[in-house]
Amino acid sequence: MARRYGTVSLGVNYGIEAPGDFGRPDEADAIRLLRAAVDRGVTLIDTAPTYGDSEGLVGRAVGGDQRVVIATKAGSALHEQPGALRGPALRASLMASIEQSRRAFGRDAIDILQFHNATAGLIEDGEVTDVLLDAKRRGLIRVLGASVLSPAAALAAIASGQYETLQVAFSALDQRMARDVLPAARAAGLGVIVRSAFL
Repeated sequence: MARRYGTVSLGVNYGIEAPGDFGRPDEADAIRLLRAAVDRGVTLIDTAPTYGDSEGLVGRAVGGDQRVVIATKAGSALHEQPGALRGPALRASLMASIEQSRRAFGRDAIDILQFHNATAGLIEDGEVTDVLLDAKRRGLIRVLGASVLSPAAALAAIASGQYETLQVAFSALDQRMARDVLPAARAAGLGVIVRSAFL
């Protein structure tokens, strides 16, 4: 089991605002924090282009450290412009995101690339999946995953047979994925990345 570190709070102000000093750490502190996490056994760092400068911070801190697997995301533009990205425009957007992430990490390939906030409809449509699978065949991605918000999207990703990891929210207070999704992921041999465990 990998020990995971999520980095959204390093790149943007995130969470419940507290009195006094609030906000993300400065660059030097963020880099020290990431390096300390890896030195203390964190083996998976999760980030995304939508997390401000998080990808850049991860790359500067641990991009060259082969002890850590870096997971990032692509496809958030589909939700910013629903229905606008299809065909060549979709491919160009996804490939630009992949290239930006590879440069940020200083790595030839992205360890885990997750379809960000994948919906059941977009997974079943297959166009995004086809572009990402092509990037994987070309050696730009090692593992293809889906980061989902709903059980329906999770089950669609599993049913597609194309995704190798699934990122879901799961905590003591959020058990939506426990009944159907986690057993289905296990049966299909997908790795599960838990997010929002303390949210």
